[in-house]
Amino acid sequence: MGFLGVYRAIYDYAPQAENELAVSDGDLLFIKEKGEDDWWTAKKKAADEEEEEPEGLVPRNYIEEVSDRTKATSGISASYYLNIRSWTSHRHIGVVACVSVVSCVA
Repeated sequence: MGFLGVYRAIYDYAPQAENELAVSDGDLLFIKEKGEDDWWTAKKKAADEEEEEPEGLVPRNYIEEVSDRTKATSGISASYYLNIRSWTSHRHIGVVACVSVVSCVA
């Protein structure tokens, strides 16, 4: 299954239930499902290739969509987005084509 978009945590969130995902301000998240109750299913890349990618519910009001402007001003490198492409292709959850820091197509 692919993802619906790339979002960034704008606040820290500590899970209150087992199915929720801990996020820190600045974490990049791949949204897999947008729930009608403002809790979305997200996946974030593990720090290490050997680790499992954490997945769970995050509150919608703790995240914002990563826009082209955000990508350009947040210091996120083009190589990071190329790594996302590699990661998503490898994990079979979607394909991202990136040609520059400010131009990514899912």
